[in-house]
Amino acid sequence: MITSDRANNVNVSLTSKSKGKWHEILSKADAKQIWVELYRIVNSHPLIERARKVGLMFEHERCDIRLAQELFVTLLSKNRFQFFLDQKTSDSEIEAELTEIHLRNLITTELKKHYPESYRLARRIKTLIKTSNTLRKFDSPEQAEIYGLSEWPDEKKIRSYQEAKELVKTITSYNQKNGAKSEHIFDSAISNSELEELIVKVLKTIDSPMNICNLRSLVMSCLPVVDISPILIDEEDKEPAETLEKPLDDEKITRSIEDFLGNLDQKANGKSKRQNEIMKILWHCYLSDAKTTRQEIAEILGISESLISGYCHRIDNALRKLSFANTTEARKFEQKLKAKVLSVISKEKTKKKLKT
Repeated sequence: MITSDRANNVNVSLTSKSKGKWHEILSKADAKQIWVELYRIVNSHPLIERARKVGLMFEHERCDIRLAQELFVTLLSKNRFQFFLDQKTSDSEIEAELTEIHLRNLITTELKKHYPESYRLARRIKTLIKTSNTLRKFDSPEQAEIYGLSEWPDEKKIRSYQEAKELVKTITSYNQKNGAKSEHIFDSAISNSELEELIVKVLKTIDSPMNICNLRSLVMSCLPVVDISPILIDEEDKEPAETLEKPLDDEKITRSIEDFLGNLDQKANGKSKRQNEIMKILWHCYLSDAKTTRQEIAEILGISESLISGYCHRIDNALRKLSFANTTEARKFEQKLKAKVLSVISKEKTKKKLKT
């Protein structure tokens, strides 16, 4: 079992000597090396890099250390390290989960904590752009969503973001116009209708449809808030959500195997010969990695192909009654079933040798 260690004792200037070799590190339960790897992931995360570029992250080394520590504690509390080992998750899958789910959620939470008004306004603006009757989506060869005024023709020329940014500077900011001074009271100070008017004003000023994220940034630049939109993308605008597979209940898997094999035993009517044959068919036709035909299996077991087909039909019916929450649970069931069936077959072989 992997346990926590004092991350403050780690020299954060170190670079990981075994970058991404998660199974090797987790197997050794090297908490300090795990923390160094987590720091590497935090330090190189694209959202962190964007935050630095737009000046949203001060004392970035201390911030990276804190985020790495929070990530470390989060993973320990959810027992994810042990889960990775138990499920034999690949290094690339571990790295992807840490980067795309756990750390991304932490960064989003960080933004909401330090810039709550900015975060809420960014979401409100994007929602209004998508739902306003005065705006519409334009067809674009790019994957990005392009929005403009409903009255504009389809062939309306699209300006560059830099050109649009210069034009928006001519707009009197909402702060100057209405005397708003504090970001902490601003979100509730502007209504949706006023916010929609500002979006329309920005579009009329730049006289061009615009990528939805860039349009949001242009509107934010006219408001007395910190513009966090450059480091937001669609996924970050949603509430953080975890789509993680939970650690499997071993007892549940064991019960499923017992029920499955018990069902097969009932079909054998309690006759030991049939029970042994079913177990061997289950192994050779379903669980063994060897590519063996039914004809070859019939020769190995000394039974007819039609009898094998009959057994397979019974096994198929028993398998259809099984249900799994996810593919990981199904793989775990298969692994344990393999071990169980192999054990039964081996015991039967041993009995025969002893009798001989």
